[in-house]
Amino acid sequence: MNIHDYQIAAHFVTCMECNKVWRTLGVTRCPRCDQRSGRTFQLDDDNTRQLAYIIRTAQCERTLLHLIDTACEWYDYRNPWHIQHCWMNIREYLRDEPPTQHLESAMNLLEVQFHANIFHVDENGELVPDQVPIIG
Repeated sequence: MNIHDYQIAAHFVTCMECNKVWRTLGVTRCPRCDQRSGRTFQLDDDNTRQLAYIIRTAQCERTLLHLIDTACEWYDYRNPWHIQHCWMNIREYLRDEPPTQHLESAMNLLEVQFHANIFHVDENGELVPDQVPIIG
């Protein structure tokens, strides 16, 4: 899968041997060195709890996205890795909870942000600073 693929559900994976970044919907070997394992983008426990709290307590999609953008110091709304991580956390939350309109709307807005920003990463998965658009 191309690193610039629009599928937000395709994880960014980093090879633990050669640091190659690729995107996949399942478990795959590193396309460069054929290692079996890679790691996906993860937050530390405190940031994960903070994001989970915001997802549980926000009452509308705009409030949810605003809280993520302002309360989560790690979050950069231009970074596809961060956008995807938020989208996946909401999706995970909705597996255990009844769907709500505001969370589904937030997922749709995050997906639009992801599509607008995915082409601004290089083949190593890093943001290209002079190409990052301002989307607000």
